[in-house]
Amino acid sequence: MPVNILITFIIGSILGWILVVIITRAPKNLEGLIISVCSAGNLPIIIIPAICKDKGSPFGDPDVCYKYGMLYASLSMAVFEMKKLKVHNWKLANGAMPYLQHLLIDFCRQLDDLPNELWSLIALRQVHVLLPSEALSLRLKDIEMKDGCELIIREGVHSLLAVNMGFNITIRTS
Repeated sequence: MPVNILITFIIGSILGWILVVIITRAPKNLEGLIISVCSAGNLPIIIIPAICKDKGSPFGDPDVCYKYGMLYASLSMAVFEMKKLKVHNWKLANGAMPYLQHLLIDFCRQLDDLPNELWSLIALRQVHVLLPSEALSLRLKDIEMKDGCELIIREGVHSLLAVNMGFNITIRTS
């Protein structure tokens, strides 16, 4: 993970420098800010809510900071993908991911259930589940979809071929 973060910072810094010097010719007093924001990439989405909980946080009152930090993080989470994760259980706190529109769960064979809170998300429009575990597949068949949300399930070994050819194995809409 640290190597990935280092590579992100290096590439982001280079792109930020190109943006500042060549493309926008930004004012000198903003160059450092632009380069640092570009180099950080999506790291603030993870770091800001975590730092807010620490005592003595540089962002002020922990409750207010956490509220706005989570808002910032959730605004960028309209699409969420879980691929090849070895997760048994996924918990979703009330109020988390309010702007989530598309969810992709791909080859998470140990995941046996999805959180009930997921189905109450107002913005959620599409849930793709590729190669679910047998238990998750059975549970998804009983899910009652809300208005405007589509559940797409692709099961079995042959679903990889179906995905490549554009066939949907099971589609349920509200």
